[in-house]
Amino acid sequence: MKKISFTIWGTPVTWKRVMRGKFGQSFNDGKMVSYQNRVIDLFRENTGFAWVKTKQPVMIELKAYFKVPQSFPKWKKRLAEKEALPYLSFPDADNLMKNIADALQDTAYDNDSCVTDILVRKRYSPNPRAEVTVWFLDNPEKPGIIDENPEQLSLF
Repeated sequence: MKKISFTIWGTPVTWKRVMRGKFGQSFNDGKMVSYQNRVIDLFRENTGFAWVKTKQPVMIELKAYFKVPQSFPKWKKRLAEKEALPYLSFPDADNLMKNIADALQDTAYDNDSCVTDILVRKRYSPNPRAEVTVWFLDNPEKPGIIDENPEQLSLF
């Protein structure tokens, strides 16, 4: 199992649906496209630019950290600064993950249908960022291996 990790500094950006203009033209949100390009660049930097996209199963872990609001009471700020306070506001965890998964499609893996497992955490932090870890899982060597030893597929 191979693992690649990287950090995208700044506030995590959510996936947004393609927008339609007045005359039917379609366009993507510029902020989202720029963020996806940063994800691709960081992935390539961490693989030494010699990566060949895969068709094997993939697991993605995303830890999204958001800025601590000034309006928080002291006790809440202390928890947030320790990155122990869950972030319960917009954006949704699934849309944060979708933006990362779509960015890595055709770069890390053939299609985002290769993503079989995801884990998303949203927390407050004094340092907004997104920490991404991509695991490339091993395919079973022969049919029936799952039936023989199901514990071997567990990641935790």
